[in-house]
Amino acid sequence: MTSAQLFYVINLLIYAGVDIIACLALNQQFGVAGVTNFAFIIFQAAGAYTAAILSLPSQSANGAFQTYIGGWNLPFPIPWIGAVIVGGLLGLPFTFLVGRRLRGDFAAVGLLVTAVMANLLVTNYRPLLNGSAGLSLVPAPLQGKYNPLSQGYQWVYAAVTLALAAA
Repeated sequence: MTSAQLFYVINLLIYAGVDIIACLALNQQFGVAGVTNFAFIIFQAAGAYTAAILSLPSQSANGAFQTYIGGWNLPFPIPWIGAVIVGGLLGLPFTFLVGRRLRGDFAAVGLLVTAVMANLLVTNYRPLLNGSAGLSLVPAPLQGKYNPLSQGYQWVYAAVTLALAAA
């Protein structure tokens, strides 16, 4: 197997682990709790973007080809902790406004409209998070200590992702 094919397989394993975690979370909401939450992706995206902008360097780095708020270049665990905090804080208003006041189909429609509005905001407002182009060159966790391009690092990253999905 060539290194390109191996890189592809490792990326598939990482994406599969992340998707398994998202599916399990949706199963908890839809299947167990019975909440039709179409805004789930907002919280996941807010956490991902928070982790990215906390770990990215300033906008002037890398040729200044993307614009975003933040760029503090923080070390590994801090961006993930920030992602958890932002996702949780963003979920609180939905819990108290939509969760308590609306039920069933009305809550689903309210959350769907909120998800569409958040998507339009992020897509069309370029200074916030680089618009529809998204963010690129997000550093890998522990990039300063280990080489993220090595196969050992990639296998460990895939194993940790799958272990978290299994847990």
